[in-house]
Amino acid sequence: MRVLVIGGGGREHALIWKLSQSPQVDKIYCIPGNPGIAKLACCVELDTADNAALARFAQQHDIGLTVVGPELPLVNGISDYFANQGLAVFGPSRAAAQIEGSKTFAKDLMRKYGIPSARYAAFTSAEEAKAYIREQGAPIVVKADGLAAGKGVVVAFAVDEALEAVDSMMTERVFGDAGTVIVVEEFMEGEEASLLAFTDGYTVVPMVAAQDHKRIFDQVKEISTAIEQMATGSQQIVSSVNRMDNLSKQTAEESEIVSAATEEQSATMEEIASSSRSLAHLAADLREAVGKFRV
Repeated sequence: MRVLVIGGGGREHALIWKLSQSPQVDKIYCIPGNPGIAKLACCVELDTADNAALARFAQQHDIGLTVVGPELPLVNGISDYFANQGLAVFGPSRAAAQIEGSKTFAKDLMRKYGIPSARYAAFTSAEEAKAYIREQGAPIVVKADGLAAGKGVVVAFAVDEALEAVDSMMTERVFGDAGTVIVVEEFMEGEEASLLAFTDGYTVVPMVAAQDHKRIFDQVKEISTAIEQMATGSQQIVSSVNRMDNLSKQTAEESEIVSAATEEQSATMEEIASSSRSLAHLAADLREAVGKFRV
């Protein structure tokens, strides 16, 4: 099988490294790729925002599976476009990708379904956001709503710092359209970890937890390094991952039970339907016999 990977960063390099080990994979293409990826895959220069061009490439090169790494193509609906063209693709739909593409959407979703997260408020007005910040005080977190390459978050330990972040995002538009809406969020102190998982809608298979370390200076100075380090040193996180793993196994077992029960129920319903048909025939025969007896 020929595989196409969309993206050109470390994440895509790791994906390609693993995909290249599969006996089912004959050749890997990467758009756009990078010099490191070029050692494992054939890199091609194409616009990753051009869904039509990417789909044509996949069709022309007989691609059996496309794996999408970056958030932006997913938010742009590449998975929907490929699926409509009959191309196999690994990646969420445009609608599902909004969880990553819009912090307001994600926070609203969590609030709607009772998923615990920090208190927040979303704003389209810089002045209203500033008024809210003055009311809440610091420390406080200011986030650009849209995609900002992992740089759109400011953890402000002073009110003035938070106000500057609002101006930077909404007035100066340092993140472009990503800062049209901002989320102002409660500051929470403690361990932070990311836990990604694969799911087909029934079974959840978690990966290894990772931490995104922000603080690289003394005291409270921070910078978004976007360097993820494995969270093996945190017993709290490892314990949480183990609980998640057990939960996923339990979910898988329950899914199998539900599936078996559904099949059994379907068989039972078929038996009932068959019995109903037999009763209908019997009733017809009885009516015919009664009619003859009356005559």
